[in-house]
Amino acid sequence: MAKNAPKKKSPTIPAEPKAPSIPAHLKPQAAPRGMIEVDPAAVAPALRPNCERLVKLREDKARAEKEATEINKEIDELQLQMTADFDRVGIRKISLEGLGTFYRTAQMYPKVEDEEAMFADLKKRGKDAVIKSTVHYQTLRALVGEMAEAGEKPLAGVDVFPKEVVAFRRG
Repeated sequence: MAKNAPKKKSPTIPAEPKAPSIPAHLKPQAAPRGMIEVDPAAVAPALRPNCERLVKLREDKARAEKEATEINKEIDELQLQMTADFDRVGIRKISLEGLGTFYRTAQMYPKVEDEEAMFADLKKRGKDAVIKSTVHYQTLRALVGEMAEAGEKPLAGVDVFPKEVVAFRRG
């Protein structure tokens, strides 16, 4: 073999693709020292009361949210009825001892149909301080989670901290 002859490369085996890693600052805290593997059946009786309480509290919350929705609907219907009653008797305001003052007012509910036109008009009127550029918190939370799973570094200007919780699902 000649001195300057190119060396033959040995065939390489392609590496298995690496699973995306979670950046260290987003990884959950390490398990406390001394943590050992245990038989779930052995610890279930001790953990069951809190698990049952979590299920009950979630059910209570769902029930309360449903009830709040129903109450809000009833309030809206009653306010419409009272508006008609005020019109019928010809008043705009009434004070009732022990209850307070009830009065007619117009609540505004805008619907933006042309955001660019609205922003331009706000700027023209000198009210551009109310213009905010935002990302909904649930959207940001999902995006940050996806980025962490993909091993990407966090967004600039966003402080991220993992919160470990015990979740559950029916089944």
